[in-house]
Amino acid sequence: MGAGEGGNPLGDRPFIRGFDSQASTFLDGVRDIGAQSREVFAIEQIEVVKGSDSVNGGRGGAGGTLNLISKLPTPDRFVAVSGAVGNADYKRVTADINQPINDFVGVRINGMWHDQDIAGRDAVNASRWGIAPSIKLGLTGPTSLTISYYHLTTDELPDSGIPYLLRWSRKTGQGVKLFPI
Repeated sequence: MGAGEGGNPLGDRPFIRGFDSQASTFLDGVRDIGAQSREVFAIEQIEVVKGSDSVNGGRGGAGGTLNLISKLPTPDRFVAVSGAVGNADYKRVTADINQPINDFVGVRINGMWHDQDIAGRDAVNASRWGIAPSIKLGLTGPTSLTISYYHLTTDELPDSGIPYLLRWSRKTGQGVKLFPI
């Protein structure tokens, strides 16, 4: 994964076999070239194709492509909830609820809440929440229609990289130099 330093665009920047694959990212088979940080709470699986993928993906990159598969309604009934806590005030909860209404209609709701600070750093935090409901008509048939919605709200303080500290002069009582910690 590439980072935003050095003039790179913001958001997730995956590299496959040394080549930038940000423009070769798909969501459920449709190209999704948005420069964004992606959250995986509503992702079922990630398919990675290594090597030139222009036959399947059109103008695909030389390194390969990524296809993110969304969590959509299935004929199975289940509820999955997970939670995590950690240092630096890290807290995360995800929920995945799948409910078939009958043989024809199914509903699935995915949700996530995440809050954390960054260990050893001041004023750098990451807070986000998201929800992804979907309904599928033709749940078990050969033809289906899926209606889904994805919402993600983030409230994150950008981190500019290396923290700096002002060095004070004992003679003048003023800052004289910035240096990395």
